[in-house]
Amino acid sequence: IIFYKPWNDMLNRCYNIADKDYPAYGGSGVRVDQRWFDFGNFFEDAKLLYGYENKLKYPSIYCLDKDYKQMNIPKNQKIYSLNTCIWISKYDNIIIMTRENSKSKYFGVTKTPRGFLARYSRHIIGYFSNEIAAANAYNFYYMYNFKNDPFRSLFLLNDVPYMSPTEFIKYNLNAKEVIKVVK
Repeated sequence: IIFYKPWNDMLNRCYNIADKDYPAYGGSGVRVDQRWFDFGNFFEDAKLLYGYENKLKYPSIYCLDKDYKQMNIPKNQKIYSLNTCIWISKYDNIIIMTRENSKSKYFGVTKTPRGFLARYSRHIIGYFSNEIAAANAYNFYYMYNFKNDPFRSLFLLNDVPYMSPTEFIKYNLNAKEVIKVVK
């Protein structure tokens, strides 16, 4: 059954001190709603989570995520529950995890001494002198490269005032990848 493994993994990450991921989850204060201690309850609720249809279609690609709906909540207060979880592709989950460590409120943007780095996973889009421009560069790159990819979700775009590529490139410090695409 495709829902047992995510349920079991979630509980192990949060409560089994021998689990390799325990320090980053249970050891950091992440917990599970008591309702989900029972697999039957989890199974019923799993059908109600955003992305359920995708989990059925692509069971090995979609995973349980607690971070998207709790982005502005400290890790030690996060909880796995019906109200806080979604099914998300592993690829989009990486973007969310990267954002948590980026010192920026935007997906794909990291504040660095050189400026605001826009990147997708390990692929550097460019450095920008303006955070909003970097967020727009990420959006542009994401939409341009993944518009037809069924494993990417459009809700991982940054909610920023729109800038055209011509506008955000004005803030570039070396936005090589975006310039290649725009030309």
